[in-house]
Amino acid sequence: MLIAYATAEGELASDVGMGAGPYAKLLAEEITASGVEAVMMFRNVQRRVRAAIRQEPYLAFSALGDVYLAGRSEPPTSISIAPQAGPSTAEREWQQYAMDTKDIRLLEAFKEKHKGDPLVR
Repeated sequence: MLIAYATAEGELASDVGMGAGPYAKLLAEEITASGVEAVMMFRNVQRRVRAAIRQEPYLAFSALGDVYLAGRSEPPTSISIAPQAGPSTAEREWQQYAMDTKDIRLLEAFKEKHKGDPLVR
């Protein structure tokens, strides 16, 4: 079983936006990505909502087998294991400067600066 809500118990979810609130919009983007396991997909939504509007989505799940809501990707023809080099520049700058800000200009500048980083959407 997997349970996901736009916000934590006792909190109000933002519905600001045209047509749908931030959680629904980000969920709609993430749910169509093939090859992403469901728990990881909902965790991606959590992170993006938290970063965008500082709202804490609720996620709970029991022991599940792998579930792919948009289907599995084709397995790679060869496996390449690259060594972990540590956090990216975007991760370090996010933690140092942007994670706790409410300044939309700073967040937009961060997103523009690191738009090529796979962690920044």
